[in-house]
Amino acid sequence: MINRLYMMPTRHCNSNCTYCYIPHKNNHKQKKNNNLFYHWLEEFIQKIDQNHNSQSSHEIRLIGGEPYLKPELIKNISSRFLSFCDNGKIFINTNGTLLTKERLKNFAPHHRKRIYHIVSLDGIEHVHNARRKLKNEKNAFRETIKGIKLLQKLQMPFLLNMVLDKFTYNYLDAFIDFLIKELNINELGVSLLYEPDKKSKPENDFTLLKKTYAIADKHGIKLSGHHRLKLGHRIQSLQCKAGEKSVLISQDGKLFACQRFVGRTEGCQSIEKLEEIPSGKLHEQVKKTCYCHEQETLGDLLYEMYKTQYPSYLGTTELDKQFFGVI
Repeated sequence: MINRLYMMPTRHCNSNCTYCYIPHKNNHKQKKNNNLFYHWLEEFIQKIDQNHNSQSSHEIRLIGGEPYLKPELIKNISSRFLSFCDNGKIFINTNGTLLTKERLKNFAPHHRKRIYHIVSLDGIEHVHNARRKLKNEKNAFRETIKGIKLLQKLQMPFLLNMVLDKFTYNYLDAFIDFLIKELNINELGVSLLYEPDKKSKPENDFTLLKKTYAIADKHGIKLSGHHRLKLGHRIQSLQCKAGEKSVLISQDGKLFACQRFVGRTEGCQSIEKLEEIPSGKLHEQVKKTCYCHEQETLGDLLYEMYKTQYPSYLGTTELDKQFFGVI
């Protein structure tokens, strides 16, 4: 039974920029496809109802691009789903720059505790702004911090995720110090920078992660992030269930095992109902993209580090459960 549904109301950037917040005019076409997402929402709710498990934990994750380019769609999906599924949660991956009091107050007050925002923040001001450019030329870091403080004021749950490479690591100590002192945050997601034209070396990735964990431990901050899924062959509870427990619906109606495969694999097409989803093809996406010697080598190195230095990470943490829709 699929219990996590991803929806991608805006496309990923196909330009040459490292990150994209507001779609570039010449490279993106926004389609009026709200009916597509409403259709899949009703399919999802119907399957939950048929299995008599509306009390179970189910999730919808809205990703992009930037989902808040379609705020009305987010509001409608959240309201319909949370009104039906008493223990359901909505997760919204966002850059945080389009969060406004008006948009957040559109969510019913009794639903807000079950709407989680995963906000991208890559470092202190000059680091974040070097990576994250806004089309309107506003200061991306300051706009994101305003969004975070608004979430705090409205007491809406959120998580922070940073992209890790040598550049962002160089300022990580100052960044974590800022998170603790200025935002009172003691948890952080870390995602290794994905560069499609470069093959990552597990030893280099591990060295970077090892130093990152040392800084986090010094400050008493908890880490999670997609690098932890590489331990799935070592830690059963971290085995990725993408395609088995989760499915993503893209803007053009294609289906993927999870959001990490968009642009890396071919999506399944012409699927109308949840029971028609070809699990074999989704598993093929996972195997083609995620399972290789390099991934397992990094997982082995992390496992040994956890055993000797950080035993609290030797299982699924509460932070992992919030970050991942695939375990």
